[in-house]
Amino acid sequence: MARVLNEQGQLDAQLGRYTAASAAYREALAWAQRAPRDSGLELSIRLNLAELDLEAGRLLEAEAELRRAEQAAIAGNGIRRLAYIYTLMGRLRGAQGDETGFVFFEQAIELVRALPGSVVTEAQVYLAYGLFRSRLGQQDEARAYLERARELFDSLGEAVERERVDEELRALSA
Repeated sequence: MARVLNEQGQLDAQLGRYTAASAAYREALAWAQRAPRDSGLELSIRLNLAELDLEAGRLLEAEAELRRAEQAAIAGNGIRRLAYIYTLMGRLRGAQGDETGFVFFEQAIELVRALPGSVVTEAQVYLAYGLFRSRLGQQDEARAYLERARELFDSLGEAVERERVDEELRALSA
């Protein structure tokens, strides 16, 4: 049931129904916590809920959920997910206008570099880091991180993601 509700929450979020998505995620968490521990499922639900809260501007709720997800990822040795959590924490700090968010991006980069086959994840971290720097008005740093993301997406043949980075670079030049 928790998996179904998590999927329902994702669908509602994609359709812009944030209240329904939040309710589905919270119910999914309740179901996940009743069953024998599936830390991966619980972590997935928490990350979806944190992302939803971040997008909706509920920053305190997003941070609380990210902290709980961080604890679950550390307990479950989920390094790739931990890197994603730190990327979201960096984005959260950017939404708050807090320059200290760079610490989370640096942690995420260190983690993904230690993982084999994590080039896509590394590129996504660099993209988010570039957007963070841009949001803070640090255009030179933003450009450097976005260009690194573009290089990595290029090396993978990820044309859609590369185009997104190119759009961000053009916006910096405008």
